[in-house]
Amino acid sequence: MGAVILALLAGAGAYADSAKTADPEITALYFFQQGCIYCARFEAGPLKDQTVLGELKTLNFVRVNISSNAPVDPGKGGKPQQQLAREQGVDIYPTLVFKTSEGNEIARIRGFFETRDFLEMLKYVTRKHYVEESFEKYLERLARGG
Repeated sequence: MGAVILALLAGAGAYADSAKTADPEITALYFFQQGCIYCARFEAGPLKDQTVLGELKTLNFVRVNISSNAPVDPGKGGKPQQQLAREQGVDIYPTLVFKTSEGNEIARIRGFFETRDFLEMLKYVTRKHYVEESFEKYLERLARGG
C-alpha cells in the first residue's frame, strides 16, 4: 500500500497540511460514507478538535469515501476508493485504520468515537505504544495513573 495511499489528501480540508509534517511510517485511513450520520458527527466533533488536529498532522491522514470510484491517489492513478474499502473489510462507518508504511495494521476503530477516546487512540498510535502493548493494556495503564 505504502506511498500510493500516503499522498491522498484531496478533499481533506483542515488535514491538507498534514502531508508536510506527517510521519511517513504511519497512515490513518478514514473510511466514511456521504450521508452517514455518525460520519458527520465524527467530522463535526473529533475532527474539528484542535488537539486532535495537532495529532493528525503527525500522521498521513487519508480520507476514503467508500461510495467513490475516484482513485485513492488521483495523481498516481491509484485504485478506486470503493475498492480499497472492500479490500480493508470496512463494513461500518466511520472506520479508521492505522497502518505502518509496510501495510501492517496497527489499530482499527469501527464506528463513532467521542473526542476524548479518539485522542487516546491517536496518542497510542503516534507515540508508538502499540510496539509494547495492546490498546486495552495502554488504557488500563492510563487508568492506573501510569
